[in-house]
Amino acid sequence: MIHCQPRDRDCLREVMAANQLPVLPPNAPYLLRAMSNEEMTFPELAAVVEKFPTIAARLIALANSGWSSPVTEVTSLVMACSRLGFFVVRSVSVALSIANVFNPRTCPAFDPIRYWTNAFLTADLGTRLAEQAEEHGEADPQTVRTAGLLHNLGLLWLATWMPEETHRALLASDDDPDTPLDGLLVEHCGTGFVEAGALLTEAWKFPEVLTEALRHQAEVDYDGEHWEAAALVGLAARVIHVREEAEPLAASDPRWSRLGLSPEAEVPLAQQAAQCRGEIRELARALFGA
Repeated sequence: MIHCQPRDRDCLREVMAANQLPVLPPNAPYLLRAMSNEEMTFPELAAVVEKFPTIAARLIALANSGWSSPVTEVTSLVMACSRLGFFVVRSVSVALSIANVFNPRTCPAFDPIRYWTNAFLTADLGTRLAEQAEEHGEADPQTVRTAGLLHNLGLLWLATWMPEETHRALLASDDDPDTPLDGLLVEHCGTGFVEAGALLTEAWKFPEVLTEALRHQAEVDYDGEHWEAAALVGLAARVIHVREEAEPLAASDPRWSRLGLSPEAEVPLAQQAAQCRGEIRELARALFGA
C-alpha cells in the first residue's frame, strides 16, 4: 500500500498507477442513469433494482425493518419500492452500490453511520434547493441528489486506502472542529476528500457534471460550466455541517443570490435538517450499522 507524505498532491495518482484504484461494479453506471427518471412507476423501479440482487434483498429487508415499520409484511420488490418511496430507493441503491467497493474498517475513527447520515442529508437538502432554484437555472434536481450523496466519497476512499493517516485527520477534526476536515486530510494524507472524490469519479468516467460538482463544491466563486450543481451541493453540505457542529451561521454565502435563492432560507433549512437527522441516522444504522 502506498503511504503519502504530507502535502504530496500526487499521492492518489500514484495509487491509480499502482492499480489500487477501487473497481466500480460494472452495472453501477446503468443504475445511476436508470434512476434519473423520478417519473418511473414502482414496477419500473423494481425492474431496475432486480438487476442487482444484493441491493434488492437489502431493500426488502429495509422495508420490513423497524425503521420502516410496515403494517403488513413486505414480500416483493415492488412492495418494497412502494413502501420506501422513490427517493429512498434511489439513494439507498446508489449508496449500497458504492459502499460495496470500499472497506474503511481499518480506520478506527471513521464512523460509517455519521458518514452516510451526512451523505443522505446532503442529497435530500441539495435536491430541495435544486427544485427551488429550477426557475432560475438549469441544474437537474436528481443529478444534484446524486452529487450530494457522493459529495464526501473521497473520505470513504481515503479511510480505505490510507486508514492510519485518515484516522489521525479525523481525530484532529474532533479535537478542532473549527478547522475544515478537508484541510486536515491534506495535512495528514496529502490530499483532501474533495480532490480525492473528484479524482475517483473522473477515473470511473462518471458524467462530468458529477465530477465537477464534487471538485468545486467548496468554492463559493466557481463559475465553470457546472457551477450550479457545485453551488447547490456546496450549500447543502455547508448547512448540514453547520447544524451538525452547532456552529453559528456565517456571513451570507454569495451562492444563495447567484442561484436566485434567499439567504434567509438557511436557518429554516438547518432546522429542518436537524429534525430529519434522527430518522436519517436510523436509516444509515439499518443499512451500515453491522
